Amino acid sequence: MADSAVVPETTSNRFRLLGGFALAMLAAVCLVFFAAPDVLAELRTIVATQVAKPAPCDWRTEYVRGTAGQPGAWSVRASPYGVGGLTQLETGEVRVDPATLCADLSSVIMHEAQHVKQGMLYGGTVAAESALAQYGGIEINADCAARYLMGSGYFPVGGDQSPYTPGPCVGERLRAGVATATGHRVSDGVLG
Repeated sequence: MADSAVVPETTSNRFRLLGGFALAMLAAVCLVFFAAPDVLAELRTIVATQVAKPAPCDWRTEYVRGTAGQPGAWSVRASPYGVGGLTQLETGEVRVDPATLCADLSSVIMHEAQHVKQGMLYGGTVAAESALAQYGGIEINADCAARYLMGSGYFPVGGDQSPYTPGPCVGERLRAGVATATGHRVSDGVLG
């Protein structure tokens, strides 16, 4: 016995059902996004809270950790030139500006420590500049030495560049940086 209320299942009936479902979903989505604009803001907030946040950086802790074991006489004082750090190569006195971003602090400390090494190796600014001139001078040398010691991630806020050295250190500049980082003069044959 056949039930006359049952509609035979055909391909066209399936498409009508799917089409109706698709239209219903489209209508629901339009209603949510156009009738309730706060939904988008709420979705963005939910997604943003799911993104891993970096651990907070404590400036003082980072300073103490970074300067531990580094050569030089370290202090925290404002820089008269607006730079993160300042080193007197003749005396080994290092000044780190308290306005330095915490994320950049370890990079600044490592850079300044390389200046202290330059002073120890060459005896002062004039001699260091003379010895390192063909490798970019004392600033580029300090950058390349710091990059060698720190690996990638140098200056996290600015990427793989600093105010002195755009891009990576390569060739003779890198080799001169390695010499400074390892406590050698460039004339010691380390570059050869």
